Amino acid sequence: MPRSQVSSVLGSTTEANLDSDFYNECKAIYTSVIPKCSDRILKKSDFHKLLVYAGRNPTLTLMNKYWNEETEFITYTNFCKILKEQKCFNKSDIIEMFSILDEDNNGLVNESKFIEFMCNEGGMIEDEVQNVLEDMSSCYRGEDIDYIKFASKLYENQFIIQEKLVVKPESARSRQTLAPNERILQKRKQKVYPKYTTKSFAQTNKGFILYNNYGCLVANCHRLRLKNSTSIFASISPIKPKSGIDLLLFCLKEDEEKNSAKALCVSEINDGQHYCLRADLAAGNYILIPYIYNYQKHFPRRQSQGKQKNLIDENGNLKKDTENIFTEIFNILDGNDKQIISYNQFNGFLKWVNNDIVSKEEWLSLNNGKDYCDLKNFLKMHSIEANESVEELWSTLYAYGINNSLEMDECCPFKLEVFSEDESAELIPSYEFSESLKNIEDKLLSMTLKRGKEKNMNNFSSIIYKGSQFGTVAVTNNSGKVSRFKADLHKSTNIRDDFVNEFSLSAEESQLVYVCVAQDTFKDIDIKSNIISLD
Repeated sequence: MPRSQVSSVLGSTTEANLDSDFYNECKAIYTSVIPKCSDRILKKSDFHKLLVYAGRNPTLTLMNKYWNEETEFITYTNFCKILKEQKCFNKSDIIEMFSILDEDNNGLVNESKFIEFMCNEGGMIEDEVQNVLEDMSSCYRGEDIDYIKFASKLYENQFIIQEKLVVKPESARSRQTLAPNERILQKRKQKVYPKYTTKSFAQTNKGFILYNNYGCLVANCHRLRLKNSTSIFASISPIKPKSGIDLLLFCLKEDEEKNSAKALCVSEINDGQHYCLRADLAAGNYILIPYIYNYQKHFPRRQSQGKQKNLIDENGNLKKDTENIFTEIFNILDGNDKQIISYNQFNGFLKWVNNDIVSKEEWLSLNNGKDYCDLKNFLKMHSIEANESVEELWSTLYAYGINNSLEMDECCPFKLEVFSEDESAELIPSYEFSESLKNIEDKLLSMTLKRGKEKNMNNFSSIIYKGSQFGTVAVTNNSGKVSRFKADLHKSTNIRDDFVNEFSLSAEESQLVYVCVAQDTFKDIDIKSNIISLD
């Protein structure tokens, strides 16, 4: 690269103040393509590949900015400077880029259109595109390309490169730069996440857990389709953390012939933010269902308390606060970050929380004949609703778990990540919601009775199932009549200590009375259950 061009485009290289972590990352990326940092980038194709590995979007505009007819080479120092200047792109950026070619809105793009687009917009030549596609042959669906899977494969390549990084998080320098709570979370994540997740096929989606208008806890479930036996690691984390909430994630084996599902495992490890399960699964169909125990306490239905905020201004437009909360809702409904939600997604939610649906005719009318809705039209739909009836809009907001102050405190939006060693595994978001709370608690109770340790008293039995970071307590009434009991767990350690429960049981009835999740993930839980008969 001519010296004058380096000065004008990149500025003085002595001005670069690269911290240690950034420098290590640049070095690992650079040497994955160029043998040594002292060697120069001599090929435009190598520069393009390095930008992709570094998580930058090598558009034609960006390529022409740094590599034009006068460019002879780019040095390692200049490459580091470029990475400083250009922000990282994420998977949703790739998906959004290709979605404009997706005429049928099915996640597929014709191969010839894909190659043409990559040549015109991606700054590549046709042979380079063909080489990329040969390396990612699993992205083909017939003659079309699954661009969502293509985006995931790009990230898989980045994870492989990142394994070369020599980063010591607990070095003296790291201890100086990380806040104490960040260091703790970093340690916890290293403890919880298995090493193979850095090179596994990763898939992500989002959803809601909420208490619907009919008194049931409902949640977006996701289906996992496995063509081969494989190990999986699944993690669920709250998008908006709420004090006192412990999430659980169930993995159920689906039996389509019997129209039923059998509970296999539940998340028994956590790092304080992510609640995780590991499982070795055979080929078949599975359901992943999130769950919150004691949801009545966390979602006490206080939505209508306090004065309602004004939702629209004097001109009938949604106020900024109203737009912001509906934007949050849209971003969660758009589980795979495609910046659109489909008719089925929208109606799947309405059906389960409010027993309501939008007709296909009305949907197409509101969305200019399209089967999907972007954020602009999503806000427009609710603006129309507000002008027809503010009360109806409040009813919609309550269904989403929003209170009178336009806060999302009656629901728990979550992010789900699934890692598998088999790249053919498919995480399929369901636009329906899981079955009732009772269905999930029955499966937890069954697991407790089967795996737990039983202690017999005069007229009842207490059953405790305990892992290192997860446990459950159940009681069976052996008195031969309806009896009242009190469960007190305040002497237990490393669980939430605010629990005392009184309940009645019919003769021979069993009931789940507590679910325990470790609060300090470096220590095991210790359950001391004091069950007292009140009769």
